[in-house]
Amino acid sequence: MKLTCTQENLTRAVGIVARSVGKDASLPVLSNVLLATERGRLKLASTNLELGVTCFVGARVEKEGSLTVPARLLLDYVSNLPSNSVSLEVSGDTLNLECGENHASIKGIPASEFPLIPGTQENPNVVIEGERLAQAIGQVVFAAAKDESRPEIAGVYVQIMDDGEVRMAATDSYRLAERRFKNGVRLTGSPTAAIIPGKALSELHRILGSGAGEVSMAFQDGQVIFSFEDPTLTGGNVEVVSRVVEGRYPDYAQIIPESYLTKVKLNQKEFSTALKATSLFSRADASDLHLAVQEKDQAVSFSAESGQLGKNDSVIPGEVEGGDQKIVFNHRYLLDGLSACGTDEISLCLNSDAAPGALLPTGDASEGYTYIIMPIKS
Repeated sequence: MKLTCTQENLTRAVGIVARSVGKDASLPVLSNVLLATERGRLKLASTNLELGVTCFVGARVEKEGSLTVPARLLLDYVSNLPSNSVSLEVSGDTLNLECGENHASIKGIPASEFPLIPGTQENPNVVIEGERLAQAIGQVVFAAAKDESRPEIAGVYVQIMDDGEVRMAATDSYRLAERRFKNGVRLTGSPTAAIIPGKALSELHRILGSGAGEVSMAFQDGQVIFSFEDPTLTGGNVEVVSRVVEGRYPDYAQIIPESYLTKVKLNQKEFSTALKATSLFSRADASDLHLAVQEKDQAVSFSAESGQLGKNDSVIPGEVEGGDQKIVFNHRYLLDGLSACGTDEISLCLNSDAAPGALLPTGDASEGYTYIIMPIKS
């Protein structure tokens, strides 16, 4: 293999794929990035056997070939090269790189030992604007369970409805985040539903962070494939392939209240600031924070107390509809929800101290987002 590409393209492409390498000591090739020529471009790929990421970049190819090299070493090296053309040439099991006065040789493993990553989409089920998809993933994926002993709730439940609406939901059984949207969506195939691992969507969210046009999404053969062009790469496109989780997702709709006795409209920044200040005094083993809604005063008070640290009380104004309420929440879950709502104003919705509460965004950016939190029993 012999080719030339820009340092900027190479660094960006290696950065896209390097995070998805595996860490299996019995399969050292999983710690490597595959470099190969394909249809006149440079192909880079990585996999941990559950998630695969492939990236293509424009290059001047003089000789076909392939090799795998350590992902971390390659990324660290090319990131520190000057902004210039980089020459890559494979000689046996060694990758030789040249950029200006910089010359390096990196020992690799033959590409024949690299696992096959399922390739090209057949017929995508849906095409979604990249910015819209990234926003939706960011609003739900954090609520998925981190413990993979129950893999179905360690994933995000994605539904493509027959009217073109996309629904994404995640829960760890203590809180639930759901996003529904139709804007920026084109239904191009059959409606479907599947559980996608949270780690896979987190990685897709990271890659989409630099921008993307339209993202094609296809469910096929027990996998989901996301394909899109990356505007930060010259002649480059990206494919992210993940297995889907077997099993049945919980019927989460039954825990979303149909109505609320009390609703409070609050300024998001004031809410967040009061939460952060009060949470400093919550008990470390409980992360508990007490809220009291006062209809007469049109305000919400926050309090927390620790025998070792002391206590704090904060009050912020709000537009209260309904009666007084007192409830205890995990302050971390509240802060996560506030951040995910993404609007200047938030509605805090309550029924009782034993029933789930909700954070709902308000305003133009509030399309279809619901965040439910289970209270802490006092």
